[in-house]
Amino acid sequence: MFINEIEYHNPTSVDALLACLDQYGEDGKLLAGGTDLILQMKFKRWSQQHIINVKSIPELKKIETSDSYLEIGCNTTLSELLDHDGVKSLYPALWQAIYELADRQIRNRGTLVGNVCNASPAADANTALLIYHSEVHIQSSADSKIVPISEFWLGPSKTILKPNEFVRAIRLPLPGERAFSSFQKLGRTYDDIAIINAAVSVELDEAGQCTGARIAMGAVGPTTLQAPLASAHLLGKRLDKTVIEEAAKMASDEASPITDVRASATYRRKMVSVLVARALHDIVLRSEEN
Repeated sequence: MFINEIEYHNPTSVDALLACLDQYGEDGKLLAGGTDLILQMKFKRWSQQHIINVKSIPELKKIETSDSYLEIGCNTTLSELLDHDGVKSLYPALWQAIYELADRQIRNRGTLVGNVCNASPAADANTALLIYHSEVHIQSSADSKIVPISEFWLGPSKTILKPNEFVRAIRLPLPGERAFSSFQKLGRTYDDIAIINAAVSVELDEAGQCTGARIAMGAVGPTTLQAPLASAHLLGKRLDKTVIEEAAKMASDEASPITDVRASATYRRKMVSVLVARALHDIVLRSEEN
């Protein structure tokens, strides 16, 4: 059953959007793709009386590349990202995560920023964003700031966003020429919610030694998690079988899974090692092809 009375607002500029946020604050809810919001509304999981649509603001729908980063506006759909050649070539783990996120109908409406703001620990795209040192552009009428995405999530469905703020865009630093990445997921089907997922980004020198690494895991903690110890273990080494197995085991030890209806904590911890190793082996193959 839906909430009885809701006032709908359709600002056509960022200034008008910010005015709505200032006026309605905690009693307002932003609408972009609506793929999650409508479900929350149906089951009365929120009580706000004002829906503020952001889809009528053209400047918020963009995929732009500068000298140092790629910027994705909050109105950009997941399907638009899949169709963008730069996303696929520069950020293959993100592209794969989006491809395995739900189905085409959801991707045609859902947005990357919406997924980030939902703050699900199991979100595929969020795990991939974490390995790319992604940043969140937050704006209010009084301030505009850039924060690391690792600092944006506080817990399941909880972020640092204040009632008068919105996420204007996600920024991803441009990767180096010898940067490689991979996304791996375990679900009942490829487009199902993840039982666990993992993403790895590695930079290699001409000799094949690791000069930079970042490992992230989803559905194994209250937020999407990094594995800093496992990542550090790769530095200065060639990605041979032994090093990969050691790093995968360390990542498993850094996970904090729980038991729920989809899987046990023991199974999730074991599969962290499997997926991280699979991602690293995939990176080795990509680097050899390159």
